[in-house]
Amino acid sequence: MDKNSIVAARIKDLRLKKNMLQKHVASYLEISENTYSRIENGHTKLTIDYLFLISEALECGIEEILHFDKTEVNSEFKIIVHQINEDSFKITLSPSDFLDLKNLLESKK
Repeated sequence: MDKNSIVAARIKDLRLKKNMLQKHVASYLEISENTYSRIENGHTKLTIDYLFLISEALECGIEEILHFDKTEVNSEFKIIVHQINEDSFKITLSPSDFLDLKNLLESKK
């Protein structure tokens, strides 16, 4: 997962925690809801200007958007574990790392 996608997921998490709809943030940014959805899905690279506007819309600081204290990277397999909320995690790894991990786990059986 690239850095833009990680930041996009963080923005979405913050918006959901504040019980805001995409249309509310899009309205604040003066863009369409579809355009804002592309930002949250990581399809649009964020500019610094939009990062500031999104932080204002979400009533948080940019450091909160960029802060990933619950993200861990395992250097052996390049696994990214991101805590979404208290009960769920998102795990990301490349296809080749997935196969390596799968083979390792199967060899331990």
